[in-house]
Amino acid sequence: MSLRRALLSICVAAFGFMAAPAQAKPGCNEASIFGSRLITDICWTCLLPIRLFGAAFGSNSADPPDANNNPVCCCPDDLGVPQFGFSVGAWLPYRLFEAVRNPYCMPTLGGIFMSDDWLALAGPADTPNATAAKQGSYYHTHVYSFPLHSMMDLLTSKECNPGGFMDMDLMLMSEFDPTASDELLAMFIFFETALFANPVGVAACALECSTLIAGVKPATAQTFWCAGCWGSLYPLTNRAGTTESPHNASSLVFARQLALKHRRGMGHKTYGTDNMCGGDLEPFMPKEQYRWQHLFPVPQAKRPCCHFTGQSEYLTGGVSRNRPYSGEDVVQVLFRYTDCCSY
Repeated sequence: MSLRRALLSICVAAFGFMAAPAQAKPGCNEASIFGSRLITDICWTCLLPIRLFGAAFGSNSADPPDANNNPVCCCPDDLGVPQFGFSVGAWLPYRLFEAVRNPYCMPTLGGIFMSDDWLALAGPADTPNATAAKQGSYYHTHVYSFPLHSMMDLLTSKECNPGGFMDMDLMLMSEFDPTASDELLAMFIFFETALFANPVGVAACALECSTLIAGVKPATAQTFWCAGCWGSLYPLTNRAGTTESPHNASSLVFARQLALKHRRGMGHKTYGTDNMCGGDLEPFMPKEQYRWQHLFPVPQAKRPCCHFTGQSEYLTGGVSRNRPYSGEDVVQVLFRYTDCCSY
């Protein structure tokens, strides 16, 4: 009798497992970037000012400090022979960043999921419950190469494209990065976290925020551990310290991923007379050479249509660029100021 009951229990359990409905996937927004929006929703005035032969066309208030103003330049070719040319400087589209609430959600690629097993190898999903509120907002981030100037044949010189990417490509998914969701592991890998992820370091970021609000100027590299009004860059994880502002939380995660790129030795400093021939690798993010533009859910295509790292959301309209329930995933374009030598 006991054997029959055991077999019956196994059959009932197996039938119940097969009959149970599969767990529904969470939603994923479609950014609809490709097509006419790739032209109409890009802030083309973000490229200004443009420098040719050292002269600025457009306002030069947004130029990084020590930007090149020499009219001519010289770079070696592949054989080491010097080649003379004229200097060019502009804010060029560089990367596309997206922050999503659910792993493997790809708004830029049409709102698809890259993996059927959406829970595997991924950090936590950002859910509005008490636990998430205590831990802070968590976003998965994806980074695409986005050299729009090269893709449209506007500026194709290799000196003007440090990194060498000529088309759009998926470069990073934080779902496969164990440090993205583990603050302790990130601290052991990036040892300077212990110096800056503390009340004193955060106080310096608050001072930088007040400076940005007063002067509306880009943050400088001296406080490389800060992201202005967005918060501290350390620890270099995808968990922001606030759930009150989706704009600030997603922007801080983007800035951390950019800082992480530099800390891993893959980011270039691309402005100044010494960086005219392709840029030099820079271990800490030079914040003054970057600025951002919202692309989804509400495009930032009218002036002011781009903002510096750490700039207050009240000055950039970030408060109005969140759409609850239909646009909680975020996509931004990163512009990088580049000085280069063109032939």
